[in-house]
Amino acid sequence: MESQKPSDTAEIVDVLVIGAGPSGAVVTHTAAAAGLSVICLEQGDWVNPSDFPANFPEWELLIQHNWAHDPNVRGLPSDYPVDVEDSDMWPVMFNGVGGSSIYYGAEWPRLLPSDFRVKTLDGVADDWPISYNDLKPYHDEVDEFIGVAGVGGDTAYPEGLDYPLPPHPMGKAGIKAAQAANKLGWHWWPGTNAIASQKYKTLEQCGRWGVCEWGCPQGAKASFDLMYMPQALKAGAQVRGSARSSPKVADWPPARSTSPATAMLCSSPRVRWCCAPTALAPRDSYCFPQAISTPMAWPTHRASSAATSCCTPTARHWATTTKTWKAGAAPLVS
Repeated sequence: MESQKPSDTAEIVDVLVIGAGPSGAVVTHTAAAAGLSVICLEQGDWVNPSDFPANFPEWELLIQHNWAHDPNVRGLPSDYPVDVEDSDMWPVMFNGVGGSSIYYGAEWPRLLPSDFRVKTLDGVADDWPISYNDLKPYHDEVDEFIGVAGVGGDTAYPEGLDYPLPPHPMGKAGIKAAQAANKLGWHWWPGTNAIASQKYKTLEQCGRWGVCEWGCPQGAKASFDLMYMPQALKAGAQVRGSARSSPKVADWPPARSTSPATAMLCSSPRVRWCCAPTALAPRDSYCFPQAISTPMAWPTHRASSAATSCCTPTARHWATTTKTWKAGAAPLVS
């Protein structure tokens, strides 16, 4: 699959999405399916499953270099340095369509109802302002969309939890662990996976390669380049790779970028709404007053003709906000 190349002619779009990772893919698909015109910018590009390291005899060497989880080690043109000097762990990141879902293991557990009330039940942290039942319809919708495999009826959850695909086999180690849990009288349940146990939509049936965390060569893992983005393209969205975005906001009138791989965020009538689902930006930015990884729309930071609005990919909130957007609102741009 190839990313669409920018044209020289100005085009007006309803939504600009920065980043084609899991959140960006969901937003891109949701907006396109709702009939909005959408462009998604991604600093990486599409990855072909045939290029994943497990396809090659030297794959254990490749995952230490060009396919390393840490972008500081990988050092590809689409990567950027990450400061982990004071961290006890290193990032598992990938820059490309699908984002870090290229590397995730696709284990797919839900929070338990008690996880939303840890302050009340355990006296730690804070309770969530929402409950398991509030999220359940959205969990069910996503599970159905991507084809989660598992066994329904887990008694740790309220009734009504089931999955669209049958479970994967447990394997010898899983059976041994289950036997031990039975002896101890512990509750256990087969794990759920966002990996197709049989062919499902754009996914192939799992081939049991066992290398999920370095890209699935079978094309069976529900990374978001294989699930949401193909559906988004079918709905009319555009995905443009090698388009690195900048948190810098230009003054009015908007400055044109001299680099084809850079998208400047500034005020322009060419984009009516901008979403940067997982972006971080300086607090003095016009468009992003702080990290926008929280499920809410941030207010404008400065009162000026360049004031902007943005949203994050909480589906219900995002759909509500786009419906109330008015044409006179100050836009973000690329």
